[in-house]
Amino acid sequence: MKTKIDINSRFDSFQKYSLYQGLDKKSKDDIKDIGLEHQLTFQELKQLTDMAVDFQMWEEPGIGTQWKQNTQSLNYSNKQLKENVFNSIKSHWKSLKKNETTYTRKNKRNYSSAGRKLKEINGDNEVFGMCPVASEKTVCCNLKTIDVAQGCGLGCSYCSIQTFYENGSIAVE
Repeated sequence: MKTKIDINSRFDSFQKYSLYQGLDKKSKDDIKDIGLEHQLTFQELKQLTDMAVDFQMWEEPGIGTQWKQNTQSLNYSNKQLKENVFNSIKSHWKSLKKNETTYTRKNKRNYSSAGRKLKEINGDNEVFGMCPVASEKTVCCNLKTIDVAQGCGLGCSYCSIQTFYENGSIAVE
């Protein structure tokens, strides 16, 4: 004998899903309304949330907007409507996933790094050796490097030593 699961208790347990918690309030409300109205399963709620997160990142219309648009274009019974709308949104999501990634966001940050300068030096120093900060207590690449005091050319982003020398210039003999 099957026991009927209360849709509200199903949704209460679903709300703990971390991606759902990270959505904005409107998307959460839309998913909740759709889930309760159409009695979506836990897995369907999870898939809808995953798609909502991606749509938000891709700057596509929200999941609620897409659900309404697809509902208006289809005319089926409630169960068929749910399946067809869900599948339509899912196929749209899959087609967007297959597209080439573009990074043209409106609020995109512009990152630029300072150019490195070459400086010529004269000397007989042994410059190739272990990174001077390499130890078990530091985060370091532990590779053989050019002496940082003369300008290591590897430029590890986490290297704290290189910032003390010559404003990022690299010394060459």
